[in-house]
Amino acid sequence: MHIFVLGTGMIGTTVVTEMSKFPEIDVITAVDVNQASIDKCLAIAGSAKVIGKVAALKTEEDIAHVLTGADLAIACLPHSLSLAAIKAAIASHCHLVDLVGSQFMEKMDLNEQAKQAGVIIVPGCGVAPGITNFLAAQGIDLLDEADEAVMTCGGIPMHPIPPLWYQVVYRLESLLRLYTKPATAIEEGELVELAPLSNLQEITFPEPVGLCETVITDAIVRLSC
Repeated sequence: MHIFVLGTGMIGTTVVTEMSKFPEIDVITAVDVNQASIDKCLAIAGSAKVIGKVAALKTEEDIAHVLTGADLAIACLPHSLSLAAIKAAIASHCHLVDLVGSQFMEKMDLNEQAKQAGVIIVPGCGVAPGITNFLAAQGIDLLDEADEAVMTCGGIPMHPIPPLWYQVVYRLESLLRLYTKPATAIEEGELVELAPLSNLQEITFPEPVGLCETVITDAIVRLSC
């Protein structure tokens, strides 16, 4: 199996490193516009099955050209390229896992096209949505009965530094976008939009985390100390 990882930033490099451990995967092509970023990714991954490729990733056409011949792609790209990556994967007949969870309705509208192309598109598989949902599902499965699951997400550093007291672990432009755009949610089976940074609540965790605040942002509630 030949996998392409689009983007070799902090998250993309982690994905490449973890995927290289699976024996079912023969080759991983790490793609980025920056050779230095690719070199750093390859050094961290430390696997002979990982190769690098410098390519433009600005447009749907750019991404579709890169994905030619790929069995599966994992998009670790900015939010602004998420929809383009999905359209490119459909055009290239390449299965895609996209870490970005925004533009939910626009992506749903592409469902029939993906079916006709014979590809599986899995959006929203990053941290939140993504890991938070998997953990919630696992927790529910471990219980005899569950009435509600509350998911929050926050990059809380071991040594918080003011003024944000927060660890930015992906592109700042994507983070600011989540904090300023209306949040899409489902209430009683209907899609609704909620105001960003609304519904401020306090949650207390055992030390050393302590008291935190949560607010609503697109995709999930965000948490900060």
